[in-house]
Amino acid sequence: MQKLKYQVGDSFEVQCNELTYQGYGAIRLENYSLFIKDLFPNEKALIKLDSVFNNYAFGSVIKHLTTSPNRNNTQFNCVDSAPLVNLNYKAQIEFKNQYFLNLLKRNLKNDFNYVDFQGSSKIFNYRNKVVYPLFIVRNKLQIGEIASKSHDLSIANNTIQNQKIINKIINQVLNLLNQQYKAFELKNFKQLTVRCNEKNQVILAIKTSDKFTFSPEFMDKLNQIESLIEFYQLKENKTNLLINKEPLIITLNDKKFMISIDGFFQINLNMASFIFKLISKYNLQFNTKYLIDAFCGAGVISQIINNNQIIVGNDIVQSSIDTAKLNAKLNKIDNTNYYQTDNFESFQQVIKDFSDVSLILDPPRAGIDQKSIDWILKNKPKYITYMSCDVKTLVRDLQKLEQSYKVQHIQGFDMFPNTPHIEALTIMELK
Repeated sequence: MQKLKYQVGDSFEVQCNELTYQGYGAIRLENYSLFIKDLFPNEKALIKLDSVFNNYAFGSVIKHLTTSPNRNNTQFNCVDSAPLVNLNYKAQIEFKNQYFLNLLKRNLKNDFNYVDFQGSSKIFNYRNKVVYPLFIVRNKLQIGEIASKSHDLSIANNTIQNQKIINKIINQVLNLLNQQYKAFELKNFKQLTVRCNEKNQVILAIKTSDKFTFSPEFMDKLNQIESLIEFYQLKENKTNLLINKEPLIITLNDKKFMISIDGFFQINLNMASFIFKLISKYNLQFNTKYLIDAFCGAGVISQIINNNQIIVGNDIVQSSIDTAKLNAKLNKIDNTNYYQTDNFESFQQVIKDFSDVSLILDPPRAGIDQKSIDWILKNKPKYITYMSCDVKTLVRDLQKLEQSYKVQHIQGFDMFPNTPHIEALTIMELK
């Protein structure tokens, strides 16, 4: 076996050349690259290597020797989940804007109307849902965070990203679990999930071992937490709703949405509201008869932007379809048709002519599969609104669609401040 050029634990001084799309500081050596957490362009630091491969290695800073003028005065340690947290916000936006624009210029053949990156009105305390692994430290249950490029678990220090009510609930629940259960019983608790709405109402889920049952004393004290309206116990193949005061409803752009503990919903409501208002403006201009909501989830986008159109939506998850139907009733929207499938051919149960159709695409990070792309190119809906949480798969899909569609508007949004992730909106019209 060939000996690696560097070894785990090696330490030396470096100067950062650039920031990668994942938020690492990159050092380009001869035929080798180093990717270092919490290191920004032109900074010098003493670093150590944490994981080593044939042509590259990942590492962390032991000591900064020089610092960038773009580094914040207040420093945070949560650089695994929020790699840009110590970079000032203006520099974060400039980095994301330039990265996204360069990605588009390198990969798209046709002209596009690029609109400058939109920052978030909230830089911290924006997340309305969190999921943490639970583990035991010195006989006390703690929320954990897995270090990037490893399986190492440490006490989570990224709570600055969470809405304050979520952090309050986490502290209350951890204290309660540690008070009510002995050290050997704490191993039954595997994971904690918390979601909140704009009224500071909260739903909570705790994943446990299959045979574990919560004590009446614990349930009584948990039930006394005023802001807690639902509590779920998650087991390997079963979910039990143990507290059910009322469903969690999130209000967004004057519409109400019932959301489950595991259902998809945007985590940054201020940024989502801004994007949906922009989509609504375009949908009003399009004025189509039909509005297709692919990957519809709880039906949020189409129900917010609906302009007296017939909505046809699909999602592969049955519970999402059930929730979308409930939300349509909640918002008093009658012309809806929702199907549990990932096959775009389901839309043809309602629509025969796609020349009067606006198509919404809001896929998972993997983007649009080839079968769905082929369906779009064959049926040619007049307008496409593509909302993406992964700009690399977005660009891949646009390369396939630009033969038939012109990009009227493409823009990045900071849905996830302090991280390198970009939310993107693309508005297209059939040529």
